Amino acid sequence: MKNTIIPIIALLALLVVALYSYELVFNKPLITEQQPDAQDQLDMPMLDIKEQYSDGTLTFVGTVDLPDPCHSIESSVKQTGENIYEINLTTIRPSGSGGCISVIAPVDFKVSFTASPDAIVTAVFDGVKYKLNRFEVPPGENIDTYELFIKG
Repeated sequence: MKNTIIPIIALLALLVVALYSYELVFNKPLITEQQPDAQDQLDMPMLDIKEQYSDGTLTFVGTVDLPDPCHSIESSVKQTGENIYEINLTTIRPSGSGGCISVIAPVDFKVSFTASPDAIVTAVFDGVKYKLNRFEVPPGENIDTYELFIKG
C-alpha cells in the first residue's frame, strides 16, 4: 500500500506543476470566467427609458408590457458596485381567480435614487436583462409628462 501512495502523490504534484507552468509559459489561464459576447448583447431586449438628473438624484421613467391589466409592476433599485446600479422590475400577479381580459397592458414605472450623473445603470425585468435606450430629459422639464419623439 505504501509503495503505491508515494507515486500517486508524486504524479498529482507533477500534474499541478505542469498546469501552473502552462499558465505561466503561455500566459493563458486554464479556467476563465465567461464574458458575454457581442452577439449576446445584440440579442438583449431593449427598454426605452427617460432619464433626468437633478440635485444629486437620478430619475428613470419607462413603460413595460404586462400580460393583462390585472397584473402590476414592482420596481426597486440596488447598487451593485461603485457608481453601478440595477433597476429591478418584477411583475406582480393578481390575487384571486377573478376574470381579467387577456390583453397586453402597458404599465408605467418610475424609480429615483441618489447617484452621480455618469452612473452606470442596467435593468432587469422578471429576471431578463435589458439594454437601456436612455433619453435625457432636461432638469427644468417634468419627466412624467415629457414627450419623446422616437423615429423608426
